[in-house]
Amino acid sequence: MKKNGVKYISFCIASCLLSNAFVINQTFAQTETNGVSTNSEVEKETEVIDVVAMRPQGIQISSKQITTMPGGFGDPLKALDALPGVVLALPSTGSPVAQPAIRGSSPGDNQYESDFLPVGYVFHREGISIFNPLLIKGFDLKTSAWSGQYNDSIGGVISTELRDPNFEEFNAIIDLSQIRSGILVESPLGSKAAFYASYRESLIHHFVDDVVEDEDFTFSTPPRNHDYQVKFVWDMNSKNTLRVVATGAEDIARIAFKEDAKEVARNPDLAAGEGFSSKYDNVGFILDNDSWLGESKFAVNFLDRQIDINEGLVEQSSFKTKDTLFKWRTKTALDIGHLTWGGEWLNRAITHTNNSRLLTCIPEFDTCAPSPLSPIVQDIVDVDVRFSSLYADWYMPVTQKWDATLTLAVNNDDFTDTTSLEPRVLASYQLNEKQTLSFSAGKYQQWFRDPNILSPVFGNPDLTPSDATMLGVVFDQAMGNGFNWKVDLYYKQLNNLIVPEQSDSQMAENGQVMTTSDVAPYSNNGEGTAWGAEFMINKALTDDWYGWFSLAYTKSERKNSQTNETINYEFDIPVIANLVAKYQWSDNWHFGVKWTYRSGRRYTDVLDSFPVFANADNPNTPSDEPLFYVPVYGEFNGQRRESGHRLDIRVDYMTKIYGSNVNMYIDVLNVLGSQRIQEDEWNADYTSSIPDYEFPDEMFPGLGISMQF
Repeated sequence: MKKNGVKYISFCIASCLLSNAFVINQTFAQTETNGVSTNSEVEKETEVIDVVAMRPQGIQISSKQITTMPGGFGDPLKALDALPGVVLALPSTGSPVAQPAIRGSSPGDNQYESDFLPVGYVFHREGISIFNPLLIKGFDLKTSAWSGQYNDSIGGVISTELRDPNFEEFNAIIDLSQIRSGILVESPLGSKAAFYASYRESLIHHFVDDVVEDEDFTFSTPPRNHDYQVKFVWDMNSKNTLRVVATGAEDIARIAFKEDAKEVARNPDLAAGEGFSSKYDNVGFILDNDSWLGESKFAVNFLDRQIDINEGLVEQSSFKTKDTLFKWRTKTALDIGHLTWGGEWLNRAITHTNNSRLLTCIPEFDTCAPSPLSPIVQDIVDVDVRFSSLYADWYMPVTQKWDATLTLAVNNDDFTDTTSLEPRVLASYQLNEKQTLSFSAGKYQQWFRDPNILSPVFGNPDLTPSDATMLGVVFDQAMGNGFNWKVDLYYKQLNNLIVPEQSDSQMAENGQVMTTSDVAPYSNNGEGTAWGAEFMINKALTDDWYGWFSLAYTKSERKNSQTNETINYEFDIPVIANLVAKYQWSDNWHFGVKWTYRSGRRYTDVLDSFPVFANADNPNTPSDEPLFYVPVYGEFNGQRRESGHRLDIRVDYMTKIYGSNVNMYIDVLNVLGSQRIQEDEWNADYTSSIPDYEFPDEMFPGLGISMQF
């Protein structure tokens, strides 16, 4: 369902973030042992490790060097949009903040994890990740053949690792800026324990009104967000380590449309304005144990999430979940290789209240009709769902040149009463000491992403989870001086995707007002395919520079097996190229560049429109004023935007002032001022439109100073 106002909220947050990106980071440290500087420890944690490692299952980024990558403004997870197989862009329907769509899957098809535990969400509405960059040790992007411990994705897995606290000295780091401020405190607690606590809060609500004065809306609740991470580590003895982890985040904003707003002219249901809030709080206990069984990890986790959507008359909903999770993983040495085995048990208490228009629309498969054509209905879903899973990954060296990992995962939930078997295999052959050829195949499954599916009124609780089959071949070669490259070929088949039995756009063709029906509005008759090739050459940090270049070609489409209709997929973006490089010219000067190119997105053209009047039974007269207009669309996603590119640069100057480390930088987005159309903003009767460009549509510089005391 289209969330137009939320799109404006997201756009404004991002523009405020960048147009006011002058940052001052002040670090205060107290040294307790041997006069060791806090800054040296933070610098060591931040700089000294490999940058990118290519794996048959995906890509691992494990260096804080990535925090100074151009276009990221210090956020390591912003590197995702420069990796092969990833599309990180706003859809043409004006949806909220971009999320990664991996290898032809949908943005919602991914599984996120941090430190062995689930997280509520990963990105704030302005696109910045919820994690303090000083705490991120690295992250993995898994695109195929991942372990059976990841049991809820047909897209990809993004796993983030946060570092442990400092066991040697007390650190206090204060970040101050116009757009965000925060504090990070870490300290040892005796000789065997330590902790850190980080809290950050956005400040853009103080000046956001100045940015939107020329827009069609104002903020009735200015956008705000905050996040926190807490970790306590206790080395109990040589065999056991206990970690207590707490994370959380919250985003909130609400807009009011002006009287002549184009959004309200196209859809009167939005006259009351739009708003959203999302939050989560998570507490987990993790025990690392070394025993005769091997290395084990046990976790108990409590996760609360809530999402409230207030979209005029279109949607008034509240979605709450309370998760109680127990999981474990053990790595046991065998005579041949090793066995990684484990499982989890999850109880999810779901409460979903909804007082909204009854829209039977999946934007992945069809356009959505104007909401006033649908009735307003109510429903409350209150259900407990129990999930259980077991898995085993057996790694074995078959010969001196062959090795393989065999995976079997078994997953069950008592809501759909389905049990899935998910076998996977990854086999690698060492052609020579520098070349490896790998093969992978496997099955994957994920549970429902849209809470409306659980409702007998808004969805269909009799549906089954979606699943996927993935095949892949990878050739990689190591070269001298830190260079290596790989070619990755893949094929993905998606099954049991959710599609509407009868789309509301079909009902809208003659302006018909829809009514509730006993027919289930959704089915599992959707299918999808994606195939492609990815090339990547990577340079490790040697000779004062690192970087990578990637080129990907892909083809992705959907199919409604009920109608036998093949459907163009919005994120079918055939060609994506990325170039990232950073050069350390001296101890003082560092230069970075990031260039991206991609084919245009698919979109649906508007051919015509017809009016809808207050009393459709009476012949309209020239004096009648239509309530709104219904667009007449062409072929679904039958058009493609023009391809485009973007260049970002960053310059860092590092020095000392009165003995304190100082880093002054400029991060410039879209240096060449390239413009890529996100969507067409139509007038009320769809007779004319103006392009709405992806942000930023012009050069956008950001200045910053990092000062460490």
